[in-house]
Amino acid sequence: MQKPVGILYHCNEEEKCNQFIEDNNYLIVSYEDGIWLGDGMYFWDNQYNANYWKNEKSRKNPKGSYSIVKVAADLSDLLDLTDVDIANKVDELWEECKKRYSVGENIKETLGFKLNFLYECFDKFNEKYKIIKVFGKYFRTTSSELFQYSLKDKSVEPFSAAKIIYSVRNGECILEREKL
Repeated sequence: MQKPVGILYHCNEEEKCNQFIEDNNYLIVSYEDGIWLGDGMYFWDNQYNANYWKNEKSRKNPKGSYSIVKVAADLSDLLDLTDVDIANKVDELWEECKKRYSVGENIKETLGFKLNFLYECFDKFNEKYKIIKVFGKYFRTTSSELFQYSLKDKSVEPFSAAKIIYSVRNGECILEREKL
């Protein structure tokens, strides 16, 4: 069976994007312990979201120069947190880890903190999962006329307010890089 490959997009300062394209060992890492996926280079699963992010960055800093990079990523070593069973297993591992390492009660246990801790404590975790996938909730997303939905309605229906976000923790999973 062939390796599963995903096409992913990242927006950042033009200088950083150029370095990312020129240096296969370089990742544009965001360091965070917050609600997202911890340390890593963050990617969107489609170009529209990257373009939106680029427009937002340009709007907030009109003097800045931003670019989008596109990668082909090997998804073989994916920690897929969109799979509830996998998310529950990671949470069980976190609970064991908390006890084993006496993680203090005053720690704000955000997803980013938990993942950073697991990656730091377990070499096997670090080796097994080079990339993480999660859904992000974006209620101010522009919808398409193709389908209609209500965020207040509890019915099952297609909608565009869920965004798939990837965090690359290990650049070995990036097979190809190009600047758009």
